[in-house]
Amino acid sequence: MTFIVKVTTPISPLLFNIAFDPFLRSVQQATNFQGFSFPSLVSEPSPEPLKVMAYADDTLVFLETHQDFNCLEQLITQYALASNAKLNFAKTQAFPLSGKASQYWTAYLHSWETPITSWHDRHSPNALTYLGYPLYFNASQKNLAIDILIQKIQRGCDIHSKRNLSIKGRTVVLNTLLLSKLWHVLRIVPLTKGQIDRLRGICSSFLNASRFPRIAYRNFVPYKTKGGVGILDPLVQQLKLHWRWLADLIIDPTVLQLPQHHHRSFLHTSVPYLKYGLSLIASGGSSSYIWPLLFSTKRRGFRQLTTNSFTILFSLMDSLPNYDLSQSNLSLATFLQLDLASIVIPAPNTPVIPASESIMSVVFPRNSASMSKTLVCDFFIVDPHTHIFRQRSDRETRFPTLLRKFRVAIANGYIQPTSNFEHLLDTSIDATGTIDLRPLLESQMSTYILAFDKPKQLAVMLRDSLFPPKPTTTFSVDKWKTFWSLPISPSILTVWYRAIHHKLPNKSLLHNIVPESFPSATCIHCPQTEDTLHHFLYDCPTKKSIWLQCLSTFFPDVPIVPGRILSILLSFDYGDFQNKRSTVATSLSFISIIGCILLGIWRSHWKLVFDDQPFTTTTVLSLCSSIVWQLHFQSLVD
Repeated sequence: MTFIVKVTTPISPLLFNIAFDPFLRSVQQATNFQGFSFPSLVSEPSPEPLKVMAYADDTLVFLETHQDFNCLEQLITQYALASNAKLNFAKTQAFPLSGKASQYWTAYLHSWETPITSWHDRHSPNALTYLGYPLYFNASQKNLAIDILIQKIQRGCDIHSKRNLSIKGRTVVLNTLLLSKLWHVLRIVPLTKGQIDRLRGICSSFLNASRFPRIAYRNFVPYKTKGGVGILDPLVQQLKLHWRWLADLIIDPTVLQLPQHHHRSFLHTSVPYLKYGLSLIASGGSSSYIWPLLFSTKRRGFRQLTTNSFTILFSLMDSLPNYDLSQSNLSLATFLQLDLASIVIPAPNTPVIPASESIMSVVFPRNSASMSKTLVCDFFIVDPHTHIFRQRSDRETRFPTLLRKFRVAIANGYIQPTSNFEHLLDTSIDATGTIDLRPLLESQMSTYILAFDKPKQLAVMLRDSLFPPKPTTTFSVDKWKTFWSLPISPSILTVWYRAIHHKLPNKSLLHNIVPESFPSATCIHCPQTEDTLHHFLYDCPTKKSIWLQCLSTFFPDVPIVPGRILSILLSFDYGDFQNKRSTVATSLSFISIIGCILLGIWRSHWKLVFDDQPFTTTTVLSLCSSIVWQLHFQSLVD
């Protein structure tokens, strides 16, 4: 059973640490206090017994028997007499590590002089909160805690959706204010796919609030230099936040101890428990913790855990560049314990392998499940008499049918073994060596160290793999940097950004999406012409006249080639206009005035739609000019 004791804090955290440290040391050093002990494993050393854990004014005390509780009571009494401090038993809560109810412990705690009445187990409706994290024993407790968190984020989005924020403003509010409640929890608690999808839906609705057609969520996630707005995706952040746990597991400890890396590695006390848990669940402690990290087939024991946090480590490991087994110097003992699929690579006659399939599922479509459970040692053996490493005969294997199909596939050139494994075949083996997976990690160690030194590189890699840029917005990095750095108002950037993503509400697009609400795809100004995106922005004769007249006003000496405006708006192909400045509004560039005209036409369009205000050349030109001059005077002040 685990015991949480919360103590009222003194004046300052420093004084608290000084005052409370003697009590923690007395618990840790008590010889008659057992605490929680870890069973011994074959592959990993067992961590030291856990007696007490503390953070600020919250303390966890691990009790194994009622003798531990009696010892704790004596230590508390002794500490109270020495320090004149009192423990806050009203906030004290007890819960079993197993989650099982215990009448023995509940009765025992109630019988104490100052009874502890708060008991939490798997039958409790809610999760127990500790340091802001939900401690849960089943999926329902966890889901309820996450639902409450998601509802808070939803309420925040509903409130801020009423504000007239630009796309940049909504991004800042979402990343730094609304989702900040989530990042703390994601360091520990894994979210299900459904919960992540709910959060993405909330984020997408907030970013697209009062805007239609909607820009797809996946197009918001990439960095600004790649066509997105840099929204922090819950899955990417969850993987990134778990990198701090994974890095200490896969990076060579000697590297982490180097002076340039030592300050970044601060989880040394947690690593033994992670290694122990991975090894215990994967193999009962008989093999290294690295196996489930590298091989998905070694994770079967984790699938039974409905509240399993290790799945995030596995997802992150799978998102990193794959190890190169063919270039790894593995011992034969290690090869023999690998999955058969690990030593198989495509051959000259290998069929086309779809992205969602594996080589084994393509070559052995009817036996892929059985083949995935087969180990190298099931098909290969070191001959006990000749010491030659060879393929097993049908009588020497548990899977003779699969072995015969494996032979046929190799003979027909559908598959072949990796070069380093093939080099061992038919050779005399004196000793198989020891099982060691470190060479596989070493093949990607430079990537791991780069991500360790520069965590942003890891985020870039995860975003690029999960959210590749949309083909219609694959501008160069320089173009996107120029776009986001334009000295124009956020409202102009919002309209322009939607235009680049082809998500402006032209009648043709609206007719395709909701034909019952928009039965016609023709232009509101030209009833005989389809209102495509190009027509909506520029090709409409009324709007083209406005563009040309307004540009000639502020750039009287610049000839405008037909189609050039659309090229600037949709492809950001400004060419020789890059450094062109107006001779009238001298503080503004050609591109800035393009944005002002775009906003003027945009606002005039909606005044016509919602307020029935006439869309005439005179009224629109007047609005465009006022926007230009407003931006000009703002630039002079800045």
